Amino acid sequence: MATARDKDLIVQVGDSAAALHKASVWVNSKLPLNVTDNYLFEYYILLRLILTLAHNYTIRFVPGTGDNRFNFPRSPANKNGWPRFDIYSKSDGTLLLQICAGTKVSDIYGKERAPDISFQNADSSDAPSWKDVKIIWDGKYRKKSSDSITDHEFSSFSRWLEILRLRNKQKPPINLNNLAQLLGNCLITNGVKSTELDAECTRADLKEVTSFYPGKQFSVRP
Repeated sequence: MATARDKDLIVQVGDSAAALHKASVWVNSKLPLNVTDNYLFEYYILLRLILTLAHNYTIRFVPGTGDNRFNFPRSPANKNGWPRFDIYSKSDGTLLLQICAGTKVSDIYGKERAPDISFQNADSSDAPSWKDVKIIWDGKYRKKSSDSITDHEFSSFSRWLEILRLRNKQKPPINLNNLAQLLGNCLITNGVKSTELDAECTRADLKEVTSFYPGKQFSVRP
């Protein structure tokens, strides 16, 4: 059974999705939903990002195909056939970025990884590689807001940055408005930070975003 906090998250996701119109189909679907997994939280992060980008850019929702036309993947999936968002300049209509959720990217060894959210080059194909990725975000939902990002999660994400060659890679000149602190490779949680030192976050070129949840003020370190 969903807790009161989970219900707040569901409401916020529904409101955000409705603001994006076509994406609201996901909320109205009859698909089963386990609020205690990461999926709803990851979707909330995605919608927060897109609604924020909409302040400064033109957003185009690119639907998937068939049953996946308006549904984002719940497990790692090929990019082809799944929805994404394209980000355009409002001034001249130039395509700047693709925002993909849960779809695969080939690392430097050719092995496929599936970041929760990846910021990809404007010309990224349906079979992207590490060369197409600018930054990645990963969501870590916690049943208890006092629970932290684990050492394993930190290490795993740090390794992804290494094998996707994202460490110290130039960040895209994108205006994230009230999420400006999140312009980087981010581990995002509704809980608290890991036990790693700020210096290790800096070395790994990642940010930990904590208390990211409806009605709360998030924090970012380092």
